[in-house]
Amino acid sequence: MQAYPNNSTKVEKNLNFSVAQLKEQLEQQKALARVIQRIRKSLDLDTIFQTTVKEVRNLLDCDRTAVFRFYPQNNWEGEFVSESVASGWDSVIEAKVQDHCFGEQFAAHYFQGRCQAVADIYSAGLSKCHAEILARFQVRANLVVPLLRENELWGLLCVHQCSDTREWKKSEVEFVKLISEHLTVAIQQAEHLNKVKSQGTKLVQGAQRDEVIAQIIEKIRLSLDIDSIFQTTTQDVRELLQADRVAIFQFNPDWSGDFVSESFARGFNALVGVQPTVHDTYLQKTQGGRYVRNQTFSVDDIYQAGLTDCHITLLEQFGAKAFSTAPIFQGDKLWGIIAAYQNTSSRLWLQYEIDLLARVGTQIGVALRHHELLTRTRHQVEQQKVLTNALIRIRKSLDLDTIFQVTVAEVRQMLKADRVAIFRFDPQKDYQGKFIYENVAEGFNSVFTEKYYNYCFEESHHTGEIESFVDIEKVNLKEQRYAQILAKLQVKASLLVPLFKQGKLWGLLCIHQCTNTRDWESEEVESVKQIADNLAVALQHNELLVEAQNQAQQQKDLTSAIVQIRQYLDLDSIFKTTVKEVRQLLKADRAGIFRFDADNNWEGEFIYEDVAEGLSSAVAEKVYDHCFSENFAPLYRQGRVNAIADIYQQDFKDCYIQILERFQVRANIVAPLLKEGELWGLLCIHECSGPREWEFFEIEFVSQIADQLTVTFKHDAYLKKVQSNLDFINDNLPKTLDSMENEVDRISQIMMSLRNFCRPNQAELTSVDIHQSLDNTLLTLEHRLKRSEDFPGIKVIKKYAQLPLIEGYSSQLNQVFMSIFNNNVDSLEKKFKAIQQKYQNLSTDCPQIPLYIWIKTQEKDDKIRIEITDNGLGIAESLREYIFDSSLNSESDTRNIEKGLPISHQIINEKHNGQMTCSSKPRQGTEFMVEIPVKQAGSS
Repeated sequence: MQAYPNNSTKVEKNLNFSVAQLKEQLEQQKALARVIQRIRKSLDLDTIFQTTVKEVRNLLDCDRTAVFRFYPQNNWEGEFVSESVASGWDSVIEAKVQDHCFGEQFAAHYFQGRCQAVADIYSAGLSKCHAEILARFQVRANLVVPLLRENELWGLLCVHQCSDTREWKKSEVEFVKLISEHLTVAIQQAEHLNKVKSQGTKLVQGAQRDEVIAQIIEKIRLSLDIDSIFQTTTQDVRELLQADRVAIFQFNPDWSGDFVSESFARGFNALVGVQPTVHDTYLQKTQGGRYVRNQTFSVDDIYQAGLTDCHITLLEQFGAKAFSTAPIFQGDKLWGIIAAYQNTSSRLWLQYEIDLLARVGTQIGVALRHHELLTRTRHQVEQQKVLTNALIRIRKSLDLDTIFQVTVAEVRQMLKADRVAIFRFDPQKDYQGKFIYENVAEGFNSVFTEKYYNYCFEESHHTGEIESFVDIEKVNLKEQRYAQILAKLQVKASLLVPLFKQGKLWGLLCIHQCTNTRDWESEEVESVKQIADNLAVALQHNELLVEAQNQAQQQKDLTSAIVQIRQYLDLDSIFKTTVKEVRQLLKADRAGIFRFDADNNWEGEFIYEDVAEGLSSAVAEKVYDHCFSENFAPLYRQGRVNAIADIYQQDFKDCYIQILERFQVRANIVAPLLKEGELWGLLCIHECSGPREWEFFEIEFVSQIADQLTVTFKHDAYLKKVQSNLDFINDNLPKTLDSMENEVDRISQIMMSLRNFCRPNQAELTSVDIHQSLDNTLLTLEHRLKRSEDFPGIKVIKKYAQLPLIEGYSSQLNQVFMSIFNNNVDSLEKKFKAIQQKYQNLSTDCPQIPLYIWIKTQEKDDKIRIEITDNGLGIAESLREYIFDSSLNSESDTRNIEKGLPISHQIINEKHNGQMTCSSKPRQGTEFMVEIPVKQAGSS
């Protein structure tokens, strides 16, 4: 019975304990809920910590509650960042704690989320160093729960009992663990929020900076004035960076440099125009150093960056204590740098500031490139204007002196060079030559002081290659003599352009830079090449003009020679007169008559000659050339004239060369003398002093003299026949006299025609009879029009209207008609040969081939119109547009067209204000139309 009360009491005690425990747990849950609510209510980490430590200390009735944060990168050093401490106990805030035992004993456990509950630090078996740290904070018992963030140990939630030892209840441990879990979440949220805010702030700041940078870049892009770009950029960048100075530095070719623009704060001295040229030995030695590799360079403190003493001294001259620099590239070339300087103190350069300088440097480089292109374009436009003007003036003139003077002056102005000169080669003297024209700036030597010298000739000039020297001193010139001449002429850079005449190297167009070295631009080289091409055309025009003048002189000389020949009737006097006149007119070393003895296998001898003083005579020298009958006799029988410029440059047999060497011959012209269709002898003109390029008119002159001698043979044969048949002559004397009179009249007409054709004294405007001019020209060409054994002859049909005399230049009009008739005859001869060859291949008889030239004249509207038509092969349509173009007329595809037609066109159109046209149909014929005003403009 007594046991019941005891059991009842025990149950009641247990019940009371459970109720008390439930109440305690309920209070803990309420406190936990309250703490959690307050933790979640705030997003500020300091507020969360302060709330947590205060609530936990009050709830657990302990002496101190604190939050400790680790710095793992500093070997687990850390500090208390928040606490709630009872009165009478020390604060642990901002106390640095480094427990080297922590990593060994607790770190691994805390990483796993374990807690540490120590009832008494002196009996818990802690390491001595750990116990000493706790004792510093008056701790006797403690409860530590880890704060884990994303699997990293962020810190600890520490509960300290300082007054005495304390056995920590399980519920207290669980309570603190729950608090730490919610606190960890709050830490993550708060730090994430701070990170977002920080990023937002950075984004706002970045957007503001980008806007300013964009404004700076926009200013750079909008402006075309490079000085304004520099000034605006340095000012805006300095304000954005809040630097003491922002400057732009430009490199020189030797990697020294100068400040070209800057913006600096008040109180500092200027560098632009004051600071002398900077010679940075590192940049000069490395040729741009890191900047060539497009790298930036920043120094926060020049005295702490390990710079060389000379570099520091240089920076001190600028007043700089810190700097940041970025390269500026103009295209692929390092142009300079943009630099920001801090003068008042050292400075930590942020990455965005360095990037800003790099971006601005890039934009300045783009602006410099645009400025360069704009300047070059303007220069090219101006250069093109000068080039066009020079080309017009070159083409306008026919006088070489005027052309060359214009060229050297215009080219020097166009290229802003110090000297432009024309050098001409002498091909007979191993490319020795001289300067013949120049235009030189004041203060430099004339090239005429060194007129003759052995030019260091380059084979590349033969192919038309242009030779440019940027720096003469750095070129390995072949001959020291050439280098000395260039030094004497003060040349530092040069451009040499070959000048060609009929495909052969004639000379050089030389451009000299004397003040400094010069990198010749491709546009400049191309412009000079165009000038050289037009000079080549001018040289060709001049040659054609000289050839026309020589042809006129040839006709005059031919007339004179024929008059001299016709004074005599006996062959002896005629031959003596012929060789004398021919040698003098051609200025040759020997002119001779060689006669064959056909019966002795072409053996022969010179029977007449006129020879220059100092040369041996060839008269009575027997010559036997067994090669003659094989190589030359058939050609001479056809009337072929042979001209040799150099006997050693021809593929002659040794025996023939030996014969020529007997008579000291180096060059010759040989024309056959035909008697009754058989080869009687040769008219020989010898050049003994050296090679000689025979001109076309000289060969034609010898050919016509040979024709006249052939006519003389006929006269001589006729005279002998008359003398041997005196009875027959007596019976037929009137007829004979008439025939001779007619022949004399015909010869007189030829001589008169030749005189009228040449008219050497009529270079001025005079009255011209067009019909007489046409007839005189035809009479001069009679030898080409008449019928022969191998040629049917050309029939000329005239339809002349009644014409007035016109105002013109007689000899020039004769030249025009000569060119047209020559073109007609050439075309008809080719037609005859083509048809003859066709039937010869077919082995059938060739039909009669009519060959005609029609001449029609008329007057209309105060103009004379002459139409000259043939029924020859005609001119292909692809060539017809070029027959009056002198620059193309000498090309290989137009060799069959009369070369005098361009000059003829110029004579009619420019000299006579008329018109000359050509129409043609292939295989049907060609028509030339010439229209000339009766009176020239401006004449009285």
